[in-house]
Amino acid sequence: MAETPTYGWPTPDDTDLVREGAAAIRDLADAIDVTLDGEADARAAAVAALDKLTTKGDLLVHTGGGYVRLPAGVDEQALVVDSAAEVGVRWAAPAGGGDVAVGTYVGDGTNGRLIVLPFDPVQVTVMGVSSRRWAQAVVGAGGTSVIGQSTSHGAQTAAGVLDCAANGFEVHNFTSNNGVYNANQSGETYSYVAIGA
Repeated sequence: MAETPTYGWPTPDDTDLVREGAAAIRDLADAIDVTLDGEADARAAAVAALDKLTTKGDLLVHTGGGYVRLPAGVDEQALVVDSAAEVGVRWAAPAGGGDVAVGTYVGDGTNGRLIVLPFDPVQVTVMGVSSRRWAQAVVGAGGTSVIGQSTSHGAQTAAGVLDCAANGFEVHNFTSNNGVYNANQSGETYSYVAIGA
């Protein structure tokens, strides 16, 4: 007898006689029953495994021998692959790389405005969305220094436009003989990327 390509169910050959047709149909029906019973068992096991999840944030983890519940971690933890862990994964604080904040603010035209972050940045880049003027500051050995910025006279270096600060960064808006230096022009929307240690 021939077999179906996916499940290997028996089917009559083209040369089988009609009198053997009933037996071939019974063989096929028996094979289908066995397959469907196996799939039903698998579905029932999957549903039973889901019943192990009891709390918001729980994960279902396969250990190689079955499914277990991995309770939710605490705020700010990340899931880490760990072959030494009982279930192969564990919750842990994110490793290295420091903090990163990406956001926007609308300038209010003041000097020394603090944009608050949940960490102390060591590098900040700010760009005006419509003006495309930018400023970048880093924390060096002697404190904050501006790497560069664009002004009405092109790219220049000028201190005092942008400063890294505790829990954020300060932006300023002023005009000098060399042009307009600003990272807080009234009404301008600014995008920023801040990186912590």
